[in-house]
Amino acid sequence: MVPDVKITVTNTDTQDTRKATTNKEGIYQLLGLPIGNYKVSAEHAGFSKVNSAEQKLLINQSLRIDFKMEVGARVRPSMSVPRLLPSKPSTQLWDSRSPVELSPTCP
Repeated sequence: MVPDVKITVTNTDTQDTRKATTNKEGIYQLLGLPIGNYKVSAEHAGFSKVNSAEQKLLINQSLRIDFKMEVGARVRPSMSVPRLLPSKPSTQLWDSRSPVELSPTCP
């Protein structure tokens, strides 16, 4: 059970969203949702985001959607591009370590 998980419920027909947060027992509840099709997502720092499959909510119906939170947020790889030195035209890019030569290639 994970407390303070951010829950987002999205009506896939209208794109309206409602938000909730799980309590210290990891429980959440949203009341008064109109009938329709919904997807639910759960997010918490240090865990991967989890998305439910689409669920149809009918009149006078309760849906229970439980999530299994996995430790370890997904990390997108990133790279930094060294900045060009505008002082003179050049075919070099510089970073703090060494120059990188750019050579034109012919097909």
